[in-house]
Amino acid sequence: MAKKKTPAKPAKKTRVKLTPRDKKTMNALVGMADDVVKAASKKRDPFLDIPSRTLSNVKYSPRKGILEMGNGKNRRQLFDLSQAKAYMRTMLVASGCKRLLDQGKTTSLRGMYYMLKHNDSFIPDEGLAMVRYCTLGDWHTHNEYDMFASEDELDLKKFVAGFDELRRSVLNRPDLEDLSDKDCEQLWEQHYEHLVEKFGLTDNLRW
Repeated sequence: MAKKKTPAKPAKKTRVKLTPRDKKTMNALVGMADDVVKAASKKRDPFLDIPSRTLSNVKYSPRKGILEMGNGKNRRQLFDLSQAKAYMRTMLVASGCKRLLDQGKTTSLRGMYYMLKHNDSFIPDEGLAMVRYCTLGDWHTHNEYDMFASEDELDLKKFVAGFDELRRSVLNRPDLEDLSDKDCEQLWEQHYEHLVEKFGLTDNLRW
């Protein structure tokens, strides 16, 4: 009589050590999920308050020398047909963010470039080049290594250089090699977040 195979024990999950910023993000994600559950248990319409990306919600900071978003919010409700899709996209992004935190994963600009290509994003070639080449300052700003670039890449170089200049002007600093958490949050909230929605990247992405 054949011996029964002992089912393999599931591998133990390695506990990921979260940074203070990661803990803050995780608490915000869990709190958002808890609010949905509470609203559902009380038979109320779940909602999210999203920073308003309008001109009226922008103010100039004399101290920083940049434009900043104000405190204005837009409410997204699940049971409003005009907002339900955006609401669910936001929840899917939140779920993906939590999964990355749980796994202690991140991605490089190169990895992001191929992820965007793989997910058939609406980002044009100029935008993809910005993601792929923005850290190659010697090429797009100092015109080195042109002999290794294709004609298409040379045509795109001016867009990459313009994007790099924009990033530096937003943060009002010439060096972007070592960005702080605050710098990254500023770039995300003021510039990158709305691009995610604009170019159809708010659903779960294939990595």
